[in-house]
Amino acid sequence: RNKIAHHEPLFHRNLIEAYKLILSTAGFIDQDSADWIAYHNNFLEIWNNPPSLSSDQLARLRQNQAADKYFNP
Repeated sequence: RNKIAHHEPLFHRNLIEAYKLILSTAGFIDQDSADWIAYHNNFLEIWNNPPSLSSDQLARLRQNQAADKYFNP
């Protein structure tokens, strides 16, 4: 969550595995909390049905990636 909140790049991460790790870790702490997280988040729904981008949005995304030092060190 902090990496996303601080706008750090996540493109290189396996987000499905990170999601599973979050639920697993929460389950070690408190299974009711892990169940609550799984029930109330919509990560998998969004992951499986990503929004489509217009050509302008896609062009802006590519421009931002080109300017990002993570993509172009």
